[in-house]
Amino acid sequence: MKKLSLIILIVFGFAISYAKNGSVESSSSVTNRQIQGKVVDKTTGEALAGVAIKLQGSNSVAFTDFDGNFSINGISSGTYDLSVMFVSYQTVTLKEINTDNSEVKLKIELEAISR
Repeated sequence: MKKLSLIILIVFGFAISYAKNGSVESSSSVTNRQIQGKVVDKTTGEALAGVAIKLQGSNSVAFTDFDGNFSINGISSGTYDLSVMFVSYQTVTLKEINTDNSEVKLKIELEAISR
């Protein structure tokens, strides 16, 4: 249990350090496209802070802030898969997110892993 608590604290600390910036930009061809969203608990509707969002096929990663909001900025036009990961919740992969529009807004619901 102590090990799990330590891991959670490390991950949360890492997430908080990126929360102000919202994302790590890809070094490939950067445009003004962005994906924004909010991640909530599927059962309670509460915002989840520190959730990792990875844009597959790029180096772009974002973490949700204290209100569950995230933004991945400066991505190229195209279709991407988006992986959403958080401790004690099932990982979700959203398929074929189209970024042809300059702004994509998502609401993502994560389901807690039951024991």
